[in-house]
Amino acid sequence: MSFDLLLKNATVIDPSQGIHGTFDVAVKEGRIAALAASLSDPAGEVIDLSGKVLTPGWIDIHAHVFAGATTWGIHADALCLASGVTTVVDAGSPGWANFLAFRDHIVSPARTRVLTFVHISGIGLTYGPVGEMRDMNYADPERTAYTIDSHRDICVGVKVRLATNLVGQNGVEPLRQAVMAAEMAKTRVMVHMGAGVT
Repeated sequence: MSFDLLLKNATVIDPSQGIHGTFDVAVKEGRIAALAASLSDPAGEVIDLSGKVLTPGWIDIHAHVFAGATTWGIHADALCLASGVTTVVDAGSPGWANFLAFRDHIVSPARTRVLTFVHISGIGLTYGPVGEMRDMNYADPERTAYTIDSHRDICVGVKVRLATNLVGQNGVEPLRQAVMAAEMAKTRVMVHMGAGVT
């Protein structure tokens, strides 16, 4: 068998498979095709990774990648691919109202696998410094749950931020709304905790 790429002499660390040692790794058509102490089959490209560590792709479980639409959005590929992150989880940048833009303009064109928590606030983190849950009219458990349920390949749960400057006088009500949405969608809740909410 010939390979597209042969990575020689790498220190391979993969705790999920119980692997930690020096190996050759062969790649064919974008997938790992072989792993052994020594591989000598022909390859289109051979790279010597002696002294280097090779791991499966990393997962960043808290990022904001709704670039151009929210306060803290970055371009996922620019940061992730250069640092070994192959999957990034956005921590609630989109809400149900702007989710389709997130899917079409962020998730679809990305080489990085992008997953997301859907914010209980329909507007998500459009303008993060102003609390998105100071006005409870933005909370919509039904539409949030529907969005998650309709896009399970991308959506991993519900996001809510709790702090006095984010929820005003609404206390834990945004959390209650987020839990309601999560129960409807049979998923989890990610909570950003800040000061002042008890």
